[in-house]
Amino acid sequence: MKDRAAWQKKSYSRFWADQVVKYGFDDYCMGLCEMVEKKKPSSVYEMAIGTGWPFAITFYEKGIEVAGSDISELLIEELADRYPGIKANVASYENINPAEEQKYDVVYCFRSTWYFPNLIKALDTMFELAKKGGVVIFDIMNKDSDYIQNIIRVHKWSFALTICKNIIKKVANMLFGKTYLIQDPWNIHELPVSPKIIEQYLTSKNILFHKYSINQVTDGLEKAFVDHGKSNSKVIFECQVT
Repeated sequence: MKDRAAWQKKSYSRFWADQVVKYGFDDYCMGLCEMVEKKKPSSVYEMAIGTGWPFAITFYEKGIEVAGSDISELLIEELADRYPGIKANVASYENINPAEEQKYDVVYCFRSTWYFPNLIKALDTMFELAKKGGVVIFDIMNKDSDYIQNIIRVHKWSFALTICKNIIKKVANMLFGKTYLIQDPWNIHELPVSPKIIEQYLTSKNILFHKYSINQVTDGLEKAFVDHGKSNSKVIFECQVT
């Protein structure tokens, strides 16, 4: 995409503001919240905080100090109107200066890293925002998963269908005030990454970490790691900051 950031600010943010609640608070989201809450943090920071739902709001309502950032002015404004006690600002991981920021017990990013063109830069920022002895938790879209690979293949071969859907969505948006997301037929918006890349990065930084597949987050961390299929379409990393 020629300007991914502009698409995220303009098109995707309008779509997400309308759709986020419809995504619900499923077992995966509940499991991610439990991972954070088990650390008993007094403060957390969410990168790509959006409207705050479900993670930031859940933590805030439990008395945890919550801060975060997002690239979209629209989403941050909605969050500020509803939860002014959450300290969120408009910023990309590319222009946050951690030296000027407070440090947090837990820094996390859920369901968003696959929109970051430079995930390693985002992770650098997240680790710098965490306190010593704190934790960084994030999930990735697993490029090695056969489930994700199949989705990518479908995207690549659905050019004509995407064009038709876009025409229908544009008409509905104009005539009925809908906020259907207009896809770029030339590009896949999500950017999956191999867990091996993340493991190499963390090892090079001497960062201790555990990784989990979706089934472990939803059914219990003591479950066996699943290394294929939909249950491994996302991999979650829990990292210790020293």
